[in-house]
Amino acid sequence: MHLSKGALFGAVLSALAIVPVAAQHDLPKPKVVDQSSPEQSAAAVTGDLDAQIAGQLAAGPTTIWNNVFTQVQADHGKTIYTAKCQTCHGPTGRGGPGTPPVTGSALNSKWADATLLDYWNFAHMNMPPGAQGQAGSAQDYVDIVAHILDLHGADPGDVPLTVNEDQLANITIVRKPKG
Repeated sequence: MHLSKGALFGAVLSALAIVPVAAQHDLPKPKVVDQSSPEQSAAAVTGDLDAQIAGQLAAGPTTIWNNVFTQVQADHGKTIYTAKCQTCHGPTGRGGPGTPPVTGSALNSKWADATLLDYWNFAHMNMPPGAQGQAGSAQDYVDIVAHILDLHGADPGDVPLTVNEDQLANITIVRKPKG
C-alpha cells in the first residue's frame, strides 16, 4: 500500500493525537544549555563542571587569590548582597559606623588561614542576623561569597565556586601575596 505525502502526514498526526497527554509529559526532556550563562556553555564545551572541579582539587590546595570564582556568579552575588547584606556590611564590604566589615583587614585577620568552607558555613548559618539562611539558596550564599571576594580584590576565573564541600575546603583565605 502506498500513501501520498498528505495521507502519510495525516496518519502521523492522527497517531500523535491518540497518545495520552500524560505520556507526552513523561518523555525525557533534552538537556538545554543556557547560552546566556558562560559557566554552563563553557562546561558544555570543555567538559563536565565536576571534571573541572576535580581538576582544581587535583592541583592541590589553593587560595582566594587563584581565580576561584567567576565574574557571572560574583555579579549574581552582588544582587543578593545589595538586597540582603549591604545594610549591615556596606556597599564595599568595609562596614560602617557600628556595622561589621567583611572585606579588607577584617577578612584578612578574622578569617586568616580559614577555608572558604568555614566562611560559607558561617555566612549560611548566621546571616542575616535573625533570618539565618534566608538570603537565598546554598548556591546563592556561595555567589555572595564570590562577590565578597571580588570586593576584597580577588580576580575571577573560569571555574565557578559551587556548593561542593571539597572545593570550598580546598581554598584558603590568606592575605594578598605581594608582587
